[in-house]
Amino acid sequence: MNDWHELGLTPDSPPRWVNGPRLDAVRRIVEDAPGIVASVPYRVSLRWLFYRLLQDGYFEGIKTKADSYRWFLNTVRRPAVYSGYWPPDMVTDEGRNPIIREGWKSPGDWLDHQIENMSCSLDSNIDQEYYVMLAFEANAMADQFRFYTEGYSVTLWPFGGDPSIPYKFRLARWIKRISRKFGLPALILYFGDLDPKGSQIPESAFYRIHRWCAEPFKAYRIGLNPGDEVRFDIPEQPDKPGAYQWEALNDDAAREIVVGALEQVFDDETLAETRELSDEFSAKAQNALAEGIGRRIRRPK
Repeated sequence: MNDWHELGLTPDSPPRWVNGPRLDAVRRIVEDAPGIVASVPYRVSLRWLFYRLLQDGYFEGIKTKADSYRWFLNTVRRPAVYSGYWPPDMVTDEGRNPIIREGWKSPGDWLDHQIENMSCSLDSNIDQEYYVMLAFEANAMADQFRFYTEGYSVTLWPFGGDPSIPYKFRLARWIKRISRKFGLPALILYFGDLDPKGSQIPESAFYRIHRWCAEPFKAYRIGLNPGDEVRFDIPEQPDKPGAYQWEALNDDAAREIVVGALEQVFDDETLAETRELSDEFSAKAQNALAEGIGRRIRRPK
């Protein structure tokens, strides 16, 4: 270790405010943005926050949306974080995820966790007409899709732009396996940007996936579709006039599109029966394990 170069000792010089932001427009965004982020129950991206500010008129006087976005990044966001006004994790990272391998502190901690979290996770697609999955272009909005599909427990496939060849082949193999396991035709609901690239990505991907998959399946584009930009009053992409991003949707619109599609393909009564059976056997398994090892667990009343 003695000949290794130690990192993090050279000071950086990020943009900071000594006495806070001087411009009223900057100060207003700095004060209001945390509340906007906290107004939805899931993590959001920086671009999502920008679109909310744009729709609420925070960038009046700036000529173009592209200029607004650059001004927002350089004049507001970076100094707001480095000056301590915004927490560094106020918005999500848009593509980087650590590989964490954290173990348990003791065997007892592990055992308590297993008892309390033992769950009979029955698939929500049981006895439904299709085996439903979701795919979407905006990888940065994965938490939004995770939140609005929680009650359906469907598998999510974030594309993050053009999916790679291995990723498409993996999805093809998954469709084959899951279709045969449950004896149901697979149905994939897709959500992407409204622009030429956003239209090409799923067409190209699913054309190839169809040819690699030994089981028939259907994939449908749910949104964004032509007309959605008017229906939901979506602002244009800052640097691409005539293009509309999924992240530009407000929370109510995103929920309407995602949940509305799921409500059309799931039978609510069948889904409720599956959830009830899952809860029943989860409780039985927890109590059986606790009694078998001489531990008692507290059940919520």
